[in-house]
Amino acid sequence: MKETFFLIIIIISSFLLEAQTQSSDSLVFKTEKGAYIQLRGKIKDVKRQKADRILIMVCSGDSTIYGNYQRRGRFRIYLPVDTSLTLEVLRKGYYPKRININTNLPNTEDKEYLLIFEFHMIEKRNLYGLDDFVFEFPAGFVEFDLRKNNFVYSERYTQNIFKKINNVLDEAEKRRLEEEAKSKN
Repeated sequence: MKETFFLIIIIISSFLLEAQTQSSDSLVFKTEKGAYIQLRGKIKDVKRQKADRILIMVCSGDSTIYGNYQRRGRFRIYLPVDTSLTLEVLRKGYYPKRININTNLPNTEDKEYLLIFEFHMIEKRNLYGLDDFVFEFPAGFVEFDLRKNNFVYSERYTQNIFKKINNVLDEAEKRRLEEEAKSKN
């Protein structure tokens, strides 16, 4: 009887330990190249304060390969190499933040790479009839640069997207002020 009881306790403990291991904040991939990419992020709201209750997802095509809620506004994920991924940061009441990451490496690379991001979440608001499609686009694109021997942002792409986002937000603010002025008359 005691042996059966202890066997049941061991089996339940192993399930709990496995579930605990799978729910950690890390996604780890082993590669033949021996290289890996550590992605660290810090998420802030528009007031530059740490944002909590964030859902971090890593997607490959239409499949989500990692998803976890972060309560501290920080995360660390180890990404697979030689693939195209989308990092998606979601928070209730805010527009999604996406970054495309091409993790293809040259055959000779065998080391750790570190990507550090600071995300600023934009709160959803009334856009006064404007389309919010620009918020659905990735805010950045990252890929390996052979000259710099590291991963880099495509600055041109990022600046272009943020210019479009700021144009929509500015136009929405302009419309809000116009409506406010009309209502006073």
